[in-house]
Amino acid sequence: MRKLHGFTLIELLVVIAIIAILAAILFPVFTRARAKSWEASCLSNMKQIALGMLMYTQDYDGRYPMYRYSAPMPSGPNDLYWAYAIDPYIGANVARPMNAKHLSVWKCPGAKVQADDGNEKWYGGAYSHYAASVRLTSPSSGPAKDAEVKYPSQTMLISEGWYITSGGFNRGWYLCWGYQNASNYTRYDHDGRANIGFCDGHVKTGTEGQWRDGTWKMYPDGRS
Repeated sequence: MRKLHGFTLIELLVVIAIIAILAAILFPVFTRARAKSWEASCLSNMKQIALGMLMYTQDYDGRYPMYRYSAPMPSGPNDLYWAYAIDPYIGANVARPMNAKHLSVWKCPGAKVQADDGNEKWYGGAYSHYAASVRLTSPSSGPAKDAEVKYPSQTMLISEGWYITSGGFNRGWYLCWGYQNASNYTRYDHDGRANIGFCDGHVKTGTEGQWRDGTWKMYPDGRS
């Protein structure tokens, strides 16, 4: 008769230990892979938005959109923001009621911001994680022209924006001043890097140091 036997306690503990070791090795790999996929998705979003910005300038005498248009919306007294001007070129159908579901093309899946809860008061409730350069889109001085940008492949057009509310909530934001990792500035949520869209339409990821050493520019004349 064939003799049957099960696992001994030692064998079971060895199997559990092997599984634990494999999990400890593989879980960080999976986490990094997921973060890289988020970064790639964000870059894709930003590429669409950057190309939308360039198409807009072709239709408006080479000028970038203003970051804010002081005009009431049908659903309330909120201003209109630059994303409304760009959205028709992207086709994300942003013109929706204030309580509409937030649109994925305007959201970074890796953004470390407060959960979208419908409390965002700007951009018509279509909460965005991407910000336009204040140096190129200011309504007070008039938006810049693309021909005025001295280094289009190095000059930031859009970034990943955020701000901190008075209640301490981290929110997406529509406007960027530069490299500072602070309220109203650029998020570095991709393993210490930020995705940036440039005036020539290309997008890339980089670090805060690339602002500080002058690799990336903010002003049309080439200043950082």
